[in-house]
Order: sequence, then C-alpha cells, then structure tokens
Amino acid sequence: MKSKLFGTDGIRSRAGDFPLNACAVRAIGQAIGEKLGGRLLVGYDTRVSSPWILGLLMEGIRRTPAVFDDAGIIPTPAIALLVKSDSYSGGIMISASHNPFEDNGIKVFSADGTKLSDAAELEIEQRVFQLLSAGPSGYDNHHDEVPEARVAAANSTKFPEQYLEKLKSHFNPGPWLHGSHIVLDCANGAMSSVAPVLLERLGASLTIIHANPSGKNINAGCGAVHLESLIDTVNVRPVISASRLMAMATGLCLYRAVAVRLMETRCC
Repeated sequence: MKSKLFGTDGIRSRAGDFPLNACAVRAIGQAIGEKLGGRLLVGYDTRVSSPWILGLLMEGIRRTPAVFDDAGIIPTPAIALLVKSDSYSGGIMISASHNPFEDNGIKVFSADGTKLSDAAELEIEQRVFQLLSAGPSGYDNHHDEVPEARVAAANSTKFPEQYLEKLKSHFNPGPWLHGSHIVLDCANGAMSSVAPVLLERLGASLTIIHANPSGKNINAGCGAVHLESLIDTVNVRPVISASRLMAMATGLCLYRAVAVRLMETRCC
C-alpha cells in the first residue's frame, strides 16, 4: 500500500487509481478542509478527469466547516496568486502539469500562496489514511472509471479576469509588447483562454496554437515537452524570423509552473 501521498508537486497518479480514486479523493478533500478551514479557492485544468475530481473533493470539503469558491478552469499560478491577494485560508489546484491527460493531481496551497509545509502535508496524509481505514478495506487497490465530460477553456467566473488584471499591473502602462509577434503554444491547457488575452492587452500580435482543449488533448504533441510544432510554426512564417525563444514564466516569471512556451519574433 502506498503510505505517502504528497510528492514534490502535490498528490499525483493515474486518475481513477489510488490515491485519485473516489474514496481517497473524498478523504483528501475532508482532510484539507479540516486542516486549512476557512475559505478555500479551488481550480482545475482541462483534463477530462478534473471535473470528476473536483466534485469528489467538494464532497469531502462539505464534511468540514470550510467553504470553497469554484474558480473553474484556470492556470495553477492563478490559484496561488489569488489565494494570497484575496485572503483565502488556502487553495487547491487539480492538475498534473505537463503529464498526459490520463494523469491528474491535487496541489494544495497555504494562505500565502506557497506550497504547504512538510509538516502540514504529513498531517493531511495521516488524516486521509485514518479516514480511509475507517471505511471498507481494499481502497488502495480499487479503480474507478473516470466519467466522460465536456471540457473547454471558457470560464465565466470572475477569477480569470482578476488574475489577468493582477498580472497586467506588473507591467508598465501601454502596449509593452507592441511590435512583437509571438507564437503561443497553450498546450490545450488552462492557459488557452488566459495567455492570449494578456499578451494582446500588452500589445503583441499572436499566432496561437494548441488552444482548443477537449479533455484528452492536453500536452498531446504540444506544450513544455513537445516543442516541435511551436518551432515548425515559427519556421513556416516567411516574413518573420525568430529572434529569441523564451520560456516566459512571467515576470516576467508570472506563468511559472505552466506548460507554456512563447516564441517572440520580430520583422526582419
């Protein structure tokens, strides 16, 4: 039996397998709600399993005094930033970063928008196993089928706009990227409806690729570990040459931990 849940970047596995099967996710939600309490912000990425995991987490959180706001499909750094700026007691992001769609994960943020301490993670782990041990045996070998779900990058909540405004506030006023042509690979992920808006507001001209998430195409031949289509898109533009390849993680370091790669190009 797996005795440790948290790795270097949250809790991860194939969706439907322990510890991301239904009984474990409910227990994780309850343990997080008990530990962090207060008001939590929860977001998720474009994997087909993300809405299912979200529902299970919410079931667990509802067993506690904690309450939560559903931020919808949104980039991981948005949860970290908004948790800190809007005085949440913590945040949860359902994502497996650059892994294939079959995988997923649960990342937990403290009130200051940073990763939980090792001690806090251990406390949550111990509570999860305590909850699971009180139920039916065999939870660690049980597999749940992930239900089909329609997934798109659109997000009608207020949170993407809040995130965009906070990002834009870090740049000088005006079209900071005017004259730049950027080929933007959104990896069919949560950045698909956020990164283009920000860069256009900053004055960039864009060629956008891999920005049509289906739930099963995140990181498929694109994103952080598959740069070939990004390079090919730049190379087929006869008038615009690549002047530099930037792994823009904002600040620029504001898109840190997101599988987005920007190729800035300028006219010859």
